[in-house]
Amino acid sequence: MGYILELVKGLGVDVPGDLTDYLRSRVKTWTKLVPTLPSRGRGIREWKLIDNLGKERILGWAYG
Repeated sequence: MGYILELVKGLGVDVPGDLTDYLRSRVKTWTKLVPTLPSRGRGIREWKLIDNLGKERILGWAYG
């Protein structure tokens, strides 16, 4: 959730910084963004996340 909020924040949406800080503090182990997809993708270290979907697909609605 925090990773997606940061992506949306990059589009100019107002996201409270304390919310993303809180969510970041809750991250404990590496995980895949979409659990049912293969583990190929970009590793996002600060979120311990494997983005196996891709920024373009996540934010496709904003680019359309």
